[in-house]
Amino acid sequence: MKAFPFLAALALVAFAAALGTLYTRTVEARELSAAVIDMEMRLNAAQLDAKELRGQNEQLTDAATKQKRFITELETKWQGESDEMKKKIRDLEGCETEKNELKTRLGTEEEELNKVKGQLESDRQNLEREINSLKTQLEALPKVCDLVGKTNPESRKLCGLPEQQQEPKKEEEKQKPSQ
Repeated sequence: MKAFPFLAALALVAFAAALGTLYTRTVEARELSAAVIDMEMRLNAAQLDAKELRGQNEQLTDAATKQKRFITELETKWQGESDEMKKKIRDLEGCETEKNELKTRLGTEEEELNKVKGQLESDRQNLEREINSLKTQLEALPKVCDLVGKTNPESRKLCGLPEQQQEPKKEEEKQKPSQ
């Protein structure tokens, strides 16, 4: 029986060693479990970050596509506006050329107008001289009218006298039946 205490002590030491090993393994398992949980949490966070980054990447890709479309539309509009502006510049240059031609033509027309005005003034002066000459001749006509008989309608017209009316004849006719 002397071995019993020794066996009991050995069993106790073996049991304590087994408990220590079991406790160590439990602590290691808990640490590993905590590490696994931490890793799983980091993995889940990384997956969420990856999803978020994919969403942001899609948004950025969509934004980049919209920007490219917008740039293409702007380039198209710019090209159209540029073409229209070039056309308007050509039209403006054409108008400037036409304006210069019209100015030249206007100058020519003004010169011709001035010539015509000069000619009209010269003609007016000639006509005034002729009118004055005719007035002088008309003033001499009354002397002729004194010599010409005033009963003739042509001589009355030449002398500027009013035409004789038929009324005196009617009065004469009225007087004849009463006699």
